[in-house]
Amino acid sequence: MRQHSGTLASNDLYVNLLQSFDIHLRARNRSERTNETYIDSTTQFLEFAIDRDLPSQPTQWTRSHVEGFMAFLMEERGLKSSTANNRYRGLQAFFRWLEDEGDIPYSPMGEYTNSKGFKVRRMQPPKIDTTAPEVLKADDLEKLLGTCLKGKTDVDRRDAAIISLFIDTGCRLAELSNLTVDDVDVTNNLVWVVGKGNLPRPLRIGAKCAQDINRYLRVRKQRDWGPDTKALWLGSGGKQSKTAAMTFSGIRRVIYRRAAQAGLGKVYPHQLRHSWAHDQMASHELSDGEIMQLAGWKSRVMLQRYAASAAQERALEAAKRNSLRDRL
Repeated sequence: MRQHSGTLASNDLYVNLLQSFDIHLRARNRSERTNETYIDSTTQFLEFAIDRDLPSQPTQWTRSHVEGFMAFLMEERGLKSSTANNRYRGLQAFFRWLEDEGDIPYSPMGEYTNSKGFKVRRMQPPKIDTTAPEVLKADDLEKLLGTCLKGKTDVDRRDAAIISLFIDTGCRLAELSNLTVDDVDVTNNLVWVVGKGNLPRPLRIGAKCAQDINRYLRVRKQRDWGPDTKALWLGSGGKQSKTAAMTFSGIRRVIYRRAAQAGLGKVYPHQLRHSWAHDQMASHELSDGEIMQLAGWKSRVMLQRYAASAAQERALEAAKRNSLRDRL
């Protein structure tokens, strides 16, 4: 098996599950390549479970958790359909093994009867969505920022910095959540994020984003969290909080709350990434390779989705300018 990441390696339950699943696979005389694919798929799911604060016990994992993982692979990693289906089959084998071993009552990916007595159909293999992603227009982004941009409290300034950084860089939720104070250089307008494969990459921020972050840093220094708190984003629970650092879920709730205040309905952090990518594609200021570098994409699948989104907007604008009725 491959070496586990630091976080996964410290989780005895997950390490033991992987080791036992690996022994099971080798006993079934499958090809070594198939076994490696299944173990890799399961490892990625367990890392996802840790990163996204999913329930720790296999009995608590649900269909929605698995679907969230598959969506993460397709939308954030831009996997090809063949690779996504390999991950699906590997995870399917893992849950089937847990069910056979009695670790879970049924596989969340299989057909089962839920607690209300309704039969739930078997989960279907994923399909790569080639339609244009949903993005927020400039006026919607202004409304979102407007809920906290002029605020003077530490929470307002923190939320404004979070939203501003999402909009200005298109970074992933995980990348933004894991930032430390040392990763931000507002003097030189740079932020260093750690992307997939623990690969760091620099992101350039504009003058307004640097200002938003600096306004937050000024009030952040006034909080008595101690010198060892390096996490950039601090919670608002005071000294009674178990930890000062905000979690993925905490930052996600910031976006939910501010979007509701702005009257935008449910807005997900990844929609801000969509909006950034759409804007970059529509502006034609950067090459495809430059956009992929900034976004941390290794596949062109996501680039093609945003190209479709930008092309759709240009077509609508052209049709508006060339309205036959207006010319009559």
